[in-house]
Amino acid sequence: MNAFQHYIFLNDWNKAHKSDIVPVGETIIVAGRLYSDKHKNLSEIPNGGTVAISNSKITQGRTLLLLQAAGLTTIADGVKDPTLKDITDNPKNLQFKEVGTDQLVRVLSEVDLASVDPSFIVGSGRSIKSAIYVRPIDKSQHDGINIIATTKAKKNSQAIKKFVKAPTNQTTLPTISTIRVARAKSPFGKEPRSQVIQAIQQIKFKKAGRVKHSTCFYS
Repeated sequence: MNAFQHYIFLNDWNKAHKSDIVPVGETIIVAGRLYSDKHKNLSEIPNGGTVAISNSKITQGRTLLLLQAAGLTTIADGVKDPTLKDITDNPKNLQFKEVGTDQLVRVLSEVDLASVDPSFIVGSGRSIKSAIYVRPIDKSQHDGINIIATTKAKKNSQAIKKFVKAPTNQTTLPTISTIRVARAKSPFGKEPRSQVIQAIQQIKFKKAGRVKHSTCFYS
């Protein structure tokens, strides 16, 4: 069982590995964000500007949809998991630099724009609030919701069912709130970080096989 993937990733994984992993619950959706070390808003992105983009198929697709939402490109109608070939309009003639997902934050100083996963932004000592564009959440992004997934054979397990319900029960919610507050105060500060670790350690689901569950929330 895991709780890190979204529907797009799951469908791609099952297809590539001929597996039978199924979703059993939904958790959070992370708003897409665009960052720049050179510009303060999207209007400053120059013609022919360079956009760093992940070379991972799944991450690249989400970034292209994000760029479309930001009004910088247009993707072919009906394409839910696009690649660079699916761009039908690029009015600023943006140039794309494909790099590893974990390298996107490191090349921010070299490019005009990049979409970086929050975990890498926080890990680099930056704040997610430094984004120059945040995509509003709407129903069209449902496939990007993070899910709890397991094998088809275990989806009706009582332990799995308890685990899925646990993040919303009255015992767990206060701890999740503590994590969110700590993250909001300072994503990389020493005191808030210790609060996060302490809060995570408090989450124990004894009836679900004593599984410890932790989730980082970004808003």
